[in-house]
Amino acid sequence: NKEKGKGYGYNASPEMIEKILTSYDSLKKLAVKAKIYRRALVHHFGCRTRKVGPRRREFFHPEGKPYPSRRMYWYYVEKFKGKIGVRRDRIGDVRERSQYAPYRGSFTSGVCNLMQRVESDAYAMKERPRGLLEGSELRTLRVVRRRDLRSGIFTGIGFSLGSETAAAYRMARFCEAIGKKLYCSFFGKEIDDDRWPCVGCSLHDFQDRGPGATPGAFSQDPEFDVVISTIPPSYSGQSHAVIESSHPRSPTNDDAPSYIRSDKNVIQLVCQEIERLLIQNESMDISDRIPDELIEVVDPPTPNALWTELDRLGRNDALPISFDEAVRAFLTPVSAKL
Repeated sequence: NKEKGKGYGYNASPEMIEKILTSYDSLKKLAVKAKIYRRALVHHFGCRTRKVGPRRREFFHPEGKPYPSRRMYWYYVEKFKGKIGVRRDRIGDVRERSQYAPYRGSFTSGVCNLMQRVESDAYAMKERPRGLLEGSELRTLRVVRRRDLRSGIFTGIGFSLGSETAAAYRMARFCEAIGKKLYCSFFGKEIDDDRWPCVGCSLHDFQDRGPGATPGAFSQDPEFDVVISTIPPSYSGQSHAVIESSHPRSPTNDDAPSYIRSDKNVIQLVCQEIERLLIQNESMDISDRIPDELIEVVDPPTPNALWTELDRLGRNDALPISFDEAVRAFLTPVSAKL
């Protein structure tokens, strides 16, 4: 020891190493290295502190029993637990994977065909729709969108007022199942079929926790229910990255929460979000998703172009469903008096 000289400290016996590892396992959730070491000496090795100067204190054992130095303690922890394991304990699995883990390939590398896997998620609009009374406003409009992993195209969109609901997810699945020209006409919006070419349901769903994972968010007809339903872990954005990264973004600041009072009603905002979706399908750059043999064919490299080409080749796993079946499977029955 440079300060205390030869013979200072204790050797690392098997009993001390075992106690080091045991103390680390019980204290590793504290995350801060200095706090783990200090508590290990006090609670596991029985050490106390004493004053050795006007502003300094040091650890000692009242009975003279051995205890590790800070360097010795972390040397054996990293030797037996591994540096990656210690770092994962300190910053968490999610941050360790996103910042330090080696690249494991793209999120779409395990998907070959269209509609082989579809992700869905909801976001809240910054604008609040105006009400029927002058100067009034309605609750926040929630938008549910579904996205195909292979082509990157948005396959369906649904809406709800106020909170995220299971009915909004069923509405998005209804949109996914039928022709988009017909769906847009329900809101008074006219489009051509080639602007939104995807039709059919996916049998592998990947949805976030919440209303979208409840039984009410899926088909009410067992014949058209999903075969595989996957829910990502909580607080793990990378597990749901394809749909999460496509949500509209707005600048953030440290001011108080605020919202925009829109001059549009609900239907006009719905049409606005449908138009946003159509523009993304026609303009997003998905060059990294295009197979090597189709690079010269898919031009421009947009979701619509890739969908059209893969569908022409028969690489489409979508389940066809008629309009009447889609209505009964996905829409909410409403009682009426005649």
